[in-house]
Amino acid sequence: RRDARGEPGGKRREEGGMIHHRAATEPPPAPASPAAGEPLPPAPRQERKRSQDSLIVLNVSGIQFQTWLDTLERYPDTLLGSSERDFFYHPETQQYFFDRDPDIFRHILNFYRTGKLHYPRQECISAYDEELAFFGIIPEIIGDCCYEEYKDRRRENAERLQDDADQDHAAESSLPSMTARQRMWRAFENPHTSTLALVFYYVTGFFIAVSVIANVVETVPCGVSPGRIKELPCGERYCNTWQRKSSGLLKWDWQITWGLLNICIHNDTYVTFCCHLIT
Repeated sequence: RRDARGEPGGKRREEGGMIHHRAATEPPPAPASPAAGEPLPPAPRQERKRSQDSLIVLNVSGIQFQTWLDTLERYPDTLLGSSERDFFYHPETQQYFFDRDPDIFRHILNFYRTGKLHYPRQECISAYDEELAFFGIIPEIIGDCCYEEYKDRRRENAERLQDDADQDHAAESSLPSMTARQRMWRAFENPHTSTLALVFYYVTGFFIAVSVIANVVETVPCGVSPGRIKELPCGERYCNTWQRKSSGLLKWDWQITWGLLNICIHNDTYVTFCCHLIT
């Protein structure tokens, strides 16, 4: 039998069956976008991780971090990238526990993810170096954006520690060549060098406070009332005497102890003090 076009009907039906079968196997067209009015492109296929890779949990002082094992194995010379991390594995919790600083660990884990190590400006430089040393990361791989500041902070910290060590060594070491005046001057300049110097420091501060309060009290107008004396001493002369004595000790020298210059400097204070005692 032939159809209207003169072709055999069986062949036409067979071809029609093949066309219908091919149309059934093709995916349906994507829905039209309401904004563009055209079909949307097919969704991209997400490539899954390798079957050998696994997700591990890192517990750092109670804060959990998750990452892929392949991410850590990029750097096999470090603690997390080598088999040494198994020493910190706990089978009960199936976690790796590290009793370290979690704030700094964020930057360390970010190094494994991105391959760039940064220095957090708000963290202590000594603590940062300790964390890098613990996880086996050398500081020379810090990024160029942070390396200059890291070197400056490390140099300043080393200088400060050296100054503190020198001061402690100087305080602990005995200085037999120092004279009495030098030891006295050192005690006045550094009150924490000895107990006597600390006592003298607090006594001097006490008399300074009393002197200020005495000046305030003496200048307050109280008015004139019968039966009251006009002047009421508030102990200022004792404060002035202490300050003169302390300043005299700083200027004291064996050669001019009884010199005329020292007497002339403190003559007014002694005369004033004696007049107050007599009156």
